[in-house]
Amino acid sequence: MPHSATGGAVDLTLVDAYRRELDMGTPYDHFGPESAALYFEDNAWNTIARSNRRILRDAMTGAGFRCDADEWWHFDFGNQIWAAHFSASVARYGEIEQPRLERGVSAELWGG
Repeated sequence: MPHSATGGAVDLTLVDAYRRELDMGTPYDHFGPESAALYFEDNAWNTIARSNRRILRDAMTGAGFRCDADEWWHFDFGNQIWAAHFSASVARYGEIEQPRLERGVSAELWGG
């Protein structure tokens, strides 16, 4: 639950100068074997997707993010998954608490 619980995860892709998504082999949130971060390293038939995934992965891991093995688009930073991956003694970000709603305030404002 790193996205909603801590804010320490991000899903992203690459786009060109015209904001068109580059070929990553699958759309994000595609859940099949082709979504694995290193899928095109072993299955080199889509060299463009392999190159684009490398660019994204290298940029994000170079900035200290952890790449999810099963989802090429998912990266963690500072959450519990990141801490375990890098053998950190603690995560940088803990669970985010939802603000208490005052009477008469719509829960829809807070995603509830």
